[in-house]
Amino acid sequence: MYGDIWIKLYKKHKIKNDYTISAEKENTEQSLYEAYKHLDISAPIWSKKNFSEWENHNITRFFADDFMDEFPYDSMELVFILHEEKNNL
Repeated sequence: MYGDIWIKLYKKHKIKNDYTISAEKENTEQSLYEAYKHLDISAPIWSKKNFSEWENHNITRFFADDFMDEFPYDSMELVFILHEEKNNL
């Protein structure tokens, strides 16, 4: 599956920064690291809960405690948006 990952960074319940990057659902790690670099944040620590939400619902959320380095936001939400396949008739 091919689509986009929309990364939203929240502070006081408002989106303060966001970024969208193209990715394959089965291989999102490289795209996410590029996005983290662009947003100037470190990679979060993925828990079983995050993996489960990502696999089952194409969305997951991280909080400041999920980052080893300082995280200047309250939370980060990742959403996978699937590209629609066009039928060639």
